[in-house]
Amino acid sequence: MTTQTTQIEQARAVAEVAALVRAAQDMPRDEERARLRFLAACARPAFAERAFFRLPRGGKPTTGPTIAFALEAARCWGNMTSGSAELARYADRSEMIAFAWDLETNTQRRMTFVSPHVGYADSPKFGEDGSPLPVRRLTVPRDVRESNQSTASRVEREAILAVLPAWYVEEGIARCYATINGDGSIPIEDQRRKAIDLFEAEGIALARVEAKIGVPASQWRMPDLAVLRVIVSEVNRGEKTYEDEFPQPRPTGRPRSTTELMNSLNPDAPTDSGESVDTPDPDADRPAVNGLFARMAELGLAGRSADIRDRRHRLLATLVGRDVDGSAAKPLKASEIPGVREWLTAATPDAVTALLDGEPGGEDPADEPEQQA
Repeated sequence: MTTQTTQIEQARAVAEVAALVRAAQDMPRDEERARLRFLAACARPAFAERAFFRLPRGGKPTTGPTIAFALEAARCWGNMTSGSAELARYADRSEMIAFAWDLETNTQRRMTFVSPHVGYADSPKFGEDGSPLPVRRLTVPRDVRESNQSTASRVEREAILAVLPAWYVEEGIARCYATINGDGSIPIEDQRRKAIDLFEAEGIALARVEAKIGVPASQWRMPDLAVLRVIVSEVNRGEKTYEDEFPQPRPTGRPRSTTELMNSLNPDAPTDSGESVDTPDPDADRPAVNGLFARMAELGLAGRSADIRDRRHRLLATLVGRDVDGSAAKPLKASEIPGVREWLTAATPDAVTALLDGEPGGEDPADEPEQQA
């Protein structure tokens, strides 16, 4: 049943849209003036350096206009509105809509999409052994909101670029590239060397920077150097960190699976490929410990935040009955690893929560082995 408040809000929204359309028709845009305004914005280095993104995807670098570029293009074009809204939120997903509308020509683009409540809120995408960490379900309202906003802004960008004239967008892109390239007074080789020296001074190896850009340093172009300059400025303002932007490279070769890691001290256990695992030296138990941490990640203890590390350490200490965290300073004994591995193999996320927090309903999985299929 529609309430009086709802009816009032609906009428207000209709009146607001009608007023916007009338204003756009009464004051039509001057396209040449809008073009010059946008080109003037693209001629500013501070804007041009933020006009493009460049990320490695599928082993190849991907580039394109950023959200900031699309919003500035819409602002300069005038008589245009865009945005996004959350239509419905469920436990595991949100239904969203993003739109762009040229009020003067009544050209619009609306895109509905689903934003799953999953992601890496505060954990890296890969563990210490190089294997992918399980995707985390987002439950904190702030994490869900930020994930929805991030996805919606990218869809809004596509809607804006679809509504704006192609010639207008392409001319802005060309002007931004010209601004980034500058007058050529400083050779690009010198600019590459300067960028490399800057990151090396911060302890960031060249390999990590090249992984971020997606191509070797010898192939960096002016837009790539602009991306790096933006990162430096964001780090200096405290918005990001170098560790977030340049994660440690993953180990080469096929990552060992959780099954292989968990069975690395069991000579009779087959690997995923059907091969047997040799018994390692008792002192060289790091692969087995990594396997324990990989299993903990599957049980909900994924990430590198202080809280997650503390919960992993407390879980190990509880299982072995002494102060231990699996590190070189407080290592697990080789004789303790099989028992911990057995408990983790049979455990469920609820059992881990119950053991750490004392919540009901998380019986020790070792008490009823016949129920573990």
